[in-house]
Amino acid sequence: MAWTSAISRPTRWCCCARAAIPLRASGASILRACLEYDMVGLNRGSALLELTSRAAEQAGRPLRLRIQVRSFDAMCQMIAADLGVGVLPQAVCRAQAKALGLHMVGLSDAWASRRLLLATRSGVPLSIAARLLGEHLRQAGVP
Repeated sequence: MAWTSAISRPTRWCCCARAAIPLRASGASILRACLEYDMVGLNRGSALLELTSRAAEQAGRPLRLRIQVRSFDAMCQMIAADLGVGVLPQAVCRAQAKALGLHMVGLSDAWASRRLLLATRSGVPLSIAARLLGEHLRQAGVP
């Protein structure tokens, strides 16, 4: 079975906190600074929680999950309510930072960068919904 990837987009993870929390560390120590606080995370089984848990283990620090939620928007709301800090895509945190008084610091670890791909099976016609999604993303300038 052959796959074709038509659209890809790089994303980076960041540590997101209330503006009052001093996340001034740089480089690989950013995650270590975040691990000093209670964490807001996604539900068990999410790829992000697995990545964050593994990174905390490699840093020799416990991941103190205070609350788990189902979406990035809910994470931002919980962080703004001072329930902890979280690891989120930079674009999500940036979109909510001003309205919720959040501060973000980009993570420089290798695991904190990913490329999202929209792939289809070669020779299999797309559904109308999938075709419309692809057209929308291309019109929005997603490479």
